Amino acid sequence: MRAYSDSIGHVSDEMAVAFGPADQSISLRTLLPNAKFFQADDILVTRLALDVAQATEGDLVVCPAGIDDPVNFAAQALARGVAAILTEQILPCPLPQAVVADTSEAACAIADRIEAQPSTRLLTIGVIGDSGKTSAALMITHLLRRSGIRTGYETDLGGSDGIVQTVAEQAPTNGVQWIARMAAARDSGCGAMVVDLSNPQSLADTEIGWDLIVITGADAGPSTSMTRSTFGPDPITEVLEQAKSDAVVIVPADHPKLLRRVRRSGLRSLTYGLRRPADLSAKVFDEQAGETTLMVSCGDETALMKTGHCGEAFALNSLAAIAVGRLLETPLTEAVDCVAATPTIPGRMQRLARWGEAAVVIDAAGTPERVAGTLRTLRRQRVPGGKLWCLLTIGPEANPGAEANSGASCTGERLARIGRSVERFADRFVLTSQDNHKSTFLASAHAVLDGFKEVASARLVADSTRAIRWVVEQAGPNDTILVFAGDHCRTPAERRRCAQELEQRVEDARREFADAHEDEPMILRMS
Repeated sequence: MRAYSDSIGHVSDEMAVAFGPADQSISLRTLLPNAKFFQADDILVTRLALDVAQATEGDLVVCPAGIDDPVNFAAQALARGVAAILTEQILPCPLPQAVVADTSEAACAIADRIEAQPSTRLLTIGVIGDSGKTSAALMITHLLRRSGIRTGYETDLGGSDGIVQTVAEQAPTNGVQWIARMAAARDSGCGAMVVDLSNPQSLADTEIGWDLIVITGADAGPSTSMTRSTFGPDPITEVLEQAKSDAVVIVPADHPKLLRRVRRSGLRSLTYGLRRPADLSAKVFDEQAGETTLMVSCGDETALMKTGHCGEAFALNSLAAIAVGRLLETPLTEAVDCVAATPTIPGRMQRLARWGEAAVVIDAAGTPERVAGTLRTLRRQRVPGGKLWCLLTIGPEANPGAEANSGASCTGERLARIGRSVERFADRFVLTSQDNHKSTFLASAHAVLDGFKEVASARLVADSTRAIRWVVEQAGPNDTILVFAGDHCRTPAERRRCAQELEQRVEDARREFADAHEDEPMILRMS
């Protein structure tokens, strides 16, 4: 959480008027008119703490709803010298207390006022969808920076305040933390902030409004979060409700249901797509190993785009990023060049190629639809005569032997669908396990093989290091090895470490194989 400065006090109504503006303190009676105050007529705030264990002298500390031991909380607050408590219930404590209906919403309002409403000083861009959020967010960030706009970002692979790039052990989980990230970007001189909205509920209590909302391509499967019914609003509805009145939504024309929902919201929209008519469209007319060529069209303008980000999913993400550039009046050719120059994204069709060796592609696809899409792309890009190898890593979340109420049947069906896609598109298939979850490997492997017609065609190797080494040794120089890392990591730091460790294992396997065959003579065949 961002560190807030100065101190907090409690005064009467007259003193709040007299001294509040002078020391830049926030009057809770003014900010929260429906709050009830005890032990004070008003509370002046300049610093906020969400956790009493980390509170310091003079803080306003938030008492979470449903706390098990309010007496212990009050004792800790007194011991740490906090000046007041924000709570939903009166606590047995002599400290000043502000009682509100929702502490999360009130804390966000307080933090936003302390930080002088940072989101109003930034172009806020939210990216949401079933897949491609991280890739699209990073492409948009790269385009804005190349266009001269200092840009901060928050994604599943890390974040930046516009100057310093960080890979956090924990992504923001509440509105106060999001406000702190926005404030850090503003203080660093950013003009824009791009946010991967993997968890839009964490921003529900904030007053952050979106200037641009980018909806990435939805999965076509039955489990898509943008179409399934849930208790309460779905993620798309939540984000649309958080949009500013003059916001623009960039939406894929290839998904008519999403387009209709956006138009019903009353917000302006800009469409992009590959198959249906759209404001910004593209045609894929050439695919080589590690390179895709697109013809991008916007109105009566066209531009050629060659990019190392391969596949239909990446083509859609590229179009979404280019659409942001067009809204900012970036020339089409310049926007295309900026997006095409986006560096390789770890774990997102990350290609490790060497001359004379099989190319290795690392991808974190976690759904059957994304697995099928990646396999299709690499099959189209195969070198003539080469084979497509697939190495799938499964973890504890894929254990179909779990309790019935944990969604095990859904997980088993998901793994079977992955197995069907792998058998259909891959020439060779190897199934392995995460290092710490070999005990669940056999049950998960059986679920994957349920989708196979020829079960004997699959090879099972529980040790992932040995599996990578075996595939590297067996694959020919014209082959392609697809390594599915899975999407089991929960934090940006875990995702980064997973991608780096997997890349290192591949390089180690290649080096060991090269050392073992270093002394073998090369035979050149005469035609």
